[in-house]
Amino acid sequence: MKKILLFSLFMSCAMTVFSHEISCQLPHGASPQHAFSILQADFSLIAKQDLAFKQINCDAKAATISTESRTFKLKRKTPGIGEFPPLHRPKWRKETVQLKASLKDRILTVELNANAYNKRDKKWYPVQSTGRYEEIILESVLTEVLEGIQGMTMGSLTAKGNAGIVKLKNLRSFTITGAYVSFHDIKTLVIDLTDKKDATFKVTIPFLGPVNNICSAVKEFFSRFTTRDLKAEVPRVYDYYWAYATEGELMDGMHQNQVLAAIGEPDEKRTIRKGSEKWIYHIGKQARELTIVNGELHIPEIRTHSRNK
Repeated sequence: MKKILLFSLFMSCAMTVFSHEISCQLPHGASPQHAFSILQADFSLIAKQDLAFKQINCDAKAATISTESRTFKLKRKTPGIGEFPPLHRPKWRKETVQLKASLKDRILTVELNANAYNKRDKKWYPVQSTGRYEEIILESVLTEVLEGIQGMTMGSLTAKGNAGIVKLKNLRSFTITGAYVSFHDIKTLVIDLTDKKDATFKVTIPFLGPVNNICSAVKEFFSRFTTRDLKAEVPRVYDYYWAYATEGELMDGMHQNQVLAAIGEPDEKRTIRKGSEKWIYHIGKQARELTIVNGELHIPEIRTHSRNK
């Protein structure tokens, strides 16, 4: 019932994604075997109930799922699925559709292939998928597979608790106890984080700007939530800087893991030369650049020049 309701809500929203294939990186902490079992169930539900496929082929060893190739006659020359190519006075008569999915090397992929037959020139043409079926399957799988993942906050993650909107302290331990897509006002990924004292906070990732589908929404969340033990990877010589990192402050010479704890994962990483990187954080239309040299944050000194009298 939950998945059927989710799909009906999704169908009422306008989609801007146009593709034949949508792929997502499986989050760290999620079991590929568990994710594939969820994919198999959700894929079958959508394929049979919403697309009327009858045959589902599953190869658990190869981690692939596919439907039969279904051909149906078109009514009123309109596509059953997707968008037809712009041709001059076409006569669309039938359409062939097949849905596929796979989970390989932790990459979750859902693909819809469709072709339409034009009677005027007696040729088959590829139909552009709107992405709605691919997206809804991925949404259902990823929101379910997130539950149970344990990790720590980074980058002063903003969340809603009993006392209202708060910024969660960095390196605070949480378990993801719920995840779903909300359609109130604006499409949003909602994730429930519960700490060891059973206090729960809601983190919301709206689908705006570069966050335009479930894949980018999950990636955005994990730029501020890590399953790694950042402290365990840092030599004790850097212990002095942890007090600043947990408060979201940067200090020259701190370890790169402490930078992650303070402000989260960068949007881009660029190699300058061997041992040196630029970490770039996009904030609206502006960008903040940090230099990491041999694993340490390097903040250049601000030089002042005095005039000789």
